[in-house]
Amino acid sequence: MKGRNRQGCPVFFDGDIDELKGELVPVRITEAFNYYLVGEAETNKFAGGRFVDDGESVVLETLHFPSTTH
Repeated sequence: MKGRNRQGCPVFFDGDIDELKGELVPVRITEAFNYYLVGEAETNKFAGGRFVDDGESVVLETLHFPSTTH
């Protein structure tokens, strides 16, 4: 699969496109090249969003971006 990090650099990793399309995926970078990164998808890691504490409870708001095809 191919995704992008927060700086827009392409990141390649193994994964199921049907399961992960449009999702934020935590990836451990294992190799760095001039114009792209290679990594491994992490499990049980926080991939993005923010914690909201209203004084009574804590909520995790996750971010989801629509996927685009070219």
